[in-house]
Amino acid sequence: MQPSYAEVIELARITSEAIMAIYDRSQYTIVEKHDTSPLTEADLAANEILQIGLKSILDIPIISEESNVPDQEVRAQWPRFWLIDPCLLYTSPSPRDS
Repeated sequence: MQPSYAEVIELARITSEAIMAIYDRSQYTIVEKHDTSPLTEADLAANEILQIGLKSILDIPIISEESNVPDQEVRAQWPRFWLIDPCLLYTSPSPRDS
């Protein structure tokens, strides 16, 4: 069975709106993960929306940066899975910083 790509695109749109609603606020929560990388309120919200939405589109395993990843022995048995990174932020240096 193939996923409905229209549903996946709509889920991405809904998720991006939720992310931007959080970032548009003047304040939001940021914590540090065990590897010292930031984990924002937007990351967690996006992860939850995507996990629920993808399962409803096609119920296969999900690997997400914000969730526990099963051991390789388990993952090797999966013929397919969703791979998601709920919120990728990149800040490039400003030309003024040079």
